[in-house]
Amino acid sequence: MKKSISIVGLCLAAVLFLISNVYPQTSKPSSGGTGDNIPITKNTFIQLAQKVTPAVVNVINMRKSGIFGTAARAGHGSGSIIDSKKGIVITNNHVVAGAESLMVTLNDKRSLKAKLIGTDPIFDVAVVQIENPPADLKQVSIGNSDKVQIGEWVVAMGFPGNLGYVVTSGNVVALGKEVPIGKLQQETIEYRGSYILID
Repeated sequence: MKKSISIVGLCLAAVLFLISNVYPQTSKPSSGGTGDNIPITKNTFIQLAQKVTPAVVNVINMRKSGIFGTAARAGHGSGSIIDSKKGIVITNNHVVAGAESLMVTLNDKRSLKAKLIGTDPIFDVAVVQIENPPADLKQVSIGNSDKVQIGEWVVAMGFPGNLGYVVTSGNVVALGKEVPIGKLQQETIEYRGSYILID
């Protein structure tokens, strides 16, 4: 049985990045300001996409199919490299569920074999490790969700459906939202109240 991990409130339907975490206090403070009043322009999102893109990956769930038992893609989803030296990728549990083997495709189209390290089905989180990770992998850092504020700009990058790699933006709408995660005997719904809602 795979080792279980617990990462509270982390949802990776898309890989999310707060603008303030990537560009912390890089501009001069406005009069009476704190230094966090950084102008957001189209170049901000372009630069952010260029900086983060190499660490955003497509995790592919492979299963045997057909009478010859050949491996075929059963599903896929977004992930991000959080440790480039060890090849550690964080993704969703539903992406890797039932996988007989895993592949990680980088933004430059390289496909690498990977293995499952651990999962948390309740919070839909999984950790995957790239086998023999190349030396030129890039990584992103996990931020502190306690510092997130309503109204902050957010950029989402990932591989939704069959659309390929996409980048979109929005803002934090609410914090600590409850999300139903399942039913017990068709009566009781369990909730987890630590999710960040974005538009």
